[in-house]
Amino acid sequence: MKKIHHICRCTGQQFTFKEWIAWLDSHGRAGENSGRFVVLSHNGFDFNIHDVCLTPNIPVRLFNAHCRVDVKTAQSPNGRWDYGLDVNLHNSGHHVGVGFVDDAQKGYPTEAAAILAALLDARKSAEHELKNCSGRSRQDTEDDEDSERVKDSTLAPYVRNIIKQIDDQRRATAFKQLTLF
Repeated sequence: MKKIHHICRCTGQQFTFKEWIAWLDSHGRAGENSGRFVVLSHNGFDFNIHDVCLTPNIPVRLFNAHCRVDVKTAQSPNGRWDYGLDVNLHNSGHHVGVGFVDDAQKGYPTEAAAILAALLDARKSAEHELKNCSGRSRQDTEDDEDSERVKDSTLAPYVRNIIKQIDDQRRATAFKQLTLF
């Protein structure tokens, strides 16, 4: 029985460790460039060997002076949608790539549903950062001009603003989704 090291769901390929190393060697070694090679294209969405979309839609961009939220979406050949998310809340954040959905029970039935789920995820991150801003006891009393770190009392209004923008976008997206039916 073959011991599988990596599975590419969008092509169905299964690699043993030796096969995976050979694939990497032929596509830029050590995975540094492996994510740049398109192994499946569908309706303008290009997926790499790691099942991540390289050409997602970016239907939502929210930002202010210290925060940014980008929602990305892509549709897999089975019709299901997934979302990716770039959240930067100045002192914290995260990135989630848009994945390939190979199971009809996973992902989202519409792009709007994927956007709503992404916005909920982003809101939870912003709420967590706002809670951290309120709860951190910090010795610094002023913004540090030599650092990119911003005092929590300075950052909190910007985090509240991005939460408001997220909520406004959720309402607008939910309204658009309802008017389609």
